[in-house]
Amino acid sequence: MKRRAMLQLGAAGIAGLTLSRAGTAGDESGPLLLHLQAGGGWDPTLLCDPRPEVNQIPFSAATTSLTAAGDSFRYADLGGTSTPIPKDTGYNFGTFFETYRDQLLVINGLFTHSVGHRSGGRYAASGRIAAGYPALGALFAAETGAGMGMPWLVLAGGGYSETRGHVTPTRVDRTMDLEELASPNVYANGSANFYTEAEHDAIVKARAARLGRLIDGDPRQGARASMERVAWARAHAHQLGTLMAAIDSGPNVSMPPNTNTTRTARRIFESGFIALAAYEQGLSRAGVMSIGSFDTHAEHDSFHPWQLQNVLLGLDGLMQEAASRNIDMVILITSEFGRTATYNVANGKDHWPVTSWMLLQTAGLDVITPGRVVGASHYDESSQQILARDLDLNSLATGEVAGQSPLTPGLCHIGLRKRLGIDQGMLADHHYPLVGPDVSKVFTG
Repeated sequence: MKRRAMLQLGAAGIAGLTLSRAGTAGDESGPLLLHLQAGGGWDPTLLCDPRPEVNQIPFSAATTSLTAAGDSFRYADLGGTSTPIPKDTGYNFGTFFETYRDQLLVINGLFTHSVGHRSGGRYAASGRIAAGYPALGALFAAETGAGMGMPWLVLAGGGYSETRGHVTPTRVDRTMDLEELASPNVYANGSANFYTEAEHDAIVKARAARLGRLIDGDPRQGARASMERVAWARAHAHQLGTLMAAIDSGPNVSMPPNTNTTRTARRIFESGFIALAAYEQGLSRAGVMSIGSFDTHAEHDSFHPWQLQNVLLGLDGLMQEAASRNIDMVILITSEFGRTATYNVANGKDHWPVTSWMLLQTAGLDVITPGRVVGASHYDESSQQILARDLDLNSLATGEVAGQSPLTPGLCHIGLRKRLGIDQGMLADHHYPLVGPDVSKVFTG
């Protein structure tokens, strides 16, 4: 067989293997869970834990009016017509917080136990600082995505996406990747087919017949089961075509512009849109994406506010798109750690173990009680350090600084597992347990 033909058949096989089990459009067993990892260690003092006193770029700490849950958000009043920033996209930070205040939970004063990129990323994504635990989204997909074709999507950048073999990840960085898999008989540029339709149909039928003979003739139960999964996947590879049709139809809302200043926001939106389309088609349950450029050891003020602005702009678009499609969605936004209060000799900020997380949910969901801020940090002028305050898990009152009970990513994951309904599943409860107190009130008030 010619090499091109072998590659073509290989592509068809990959397309089939991308789909593991049948999906049902409009599945109602839970929301879409997206995890956006702000890679590099973001600076919450320029976002949802605003501290003008530790930043050289001038801004005010704005406050929203009271939310439905009774809290008000403080945020860095940057961007657009507020305080312009380098590479300004024109999007106000206040637009995000004012628009989504009743769909948003902010967690400040989170102590990460780490200033390492890998360990911090694992901790934020899995709830365990050491290696070996799957990401939250992978657990959620494994527990709730049975019957779906691509339950766990690893999107732009990927980030920490460990599965430990419990769910098959579908890695998609561009819609073109899916398009090539969905159309295995077409050249990548779409100019022509490898084979005529009749030839391609004959190849598909011959391959199915051969696999059927192998299944019937193999006495090993495990081998037969594996081949049966391959046969099923190949037979349902057309679902990729259905997904591509949904993606090709385009979003309902305007995407962030594809410019140098908004490229990160565009990437966030495009990746999230793939997940929304796949969820809408009954193919996916969860997705992860990572965007970098937050490791600003030099020229912090030139890059950091702009990238934070891109995050908010991209999230705003995804929330609008989900609402336009009546899709239930939860977005977890994390970073490995925070950044120091002081600047180094290169006008950058270095790694620091106190940070913030944010969670968004679409209207009508009750995974979290939104409209609240939980936890707090403290700036100690004498040491010039940002410290995490202790948090009473019953009253949610913040207490002493540098005490014994700060909120941590591990504790947050205990609560997130419970709120997502997977804490009693075999994987979360038996294989990958997290030990600690009940932190439900952090998420429910």
